[in-house]
Amino acid sequence: GTVPLKNGLSVSMKNIGHIGSRHETVENYRIEIKWGEHRFIHFGDAAPTSKTFEGLIPDADVGIVPNWFCFDAKDIALLEKQKFRKIIATHIEPTGLRNAFGKSAIEIIPFLKYGQSVKLK
Repeated sequence: GTVPLKNGLSVSMKNIGHIGSRHETVENYRIEIKWGEHRFIHFGDAAPTSKTFEGLIPDADVGIVPNWFCFDAKDIALLEKQKFRKIIATHIEPTGLRNAFGKSAIEIIPFLKYGQSVKLK
């Protein structure tokens, strides 16, 4: 559901399932944060499937996705279809990425260390 907060801030959650057969019974939520005109979508530990994006309105400012959404052209196409302005890739091992991200029209920013930040323009 959606929880309205102060000053045009609201938080919505939708259970989209957890990736991996070992964790398939673990709840995983897509969290949408709206603050005025800005929208941020966090996918947690989801699988990059059409079900993960079901019911999501395109044109969010930022999609926060696990890094495994950013390698395969098919998965990147799902992100591009949603028209995110920026993608922040998370769940990256401390040793860094094993492979380069796939090509995308959307800027993909890997969050590699604790405390990293990005300014939205």
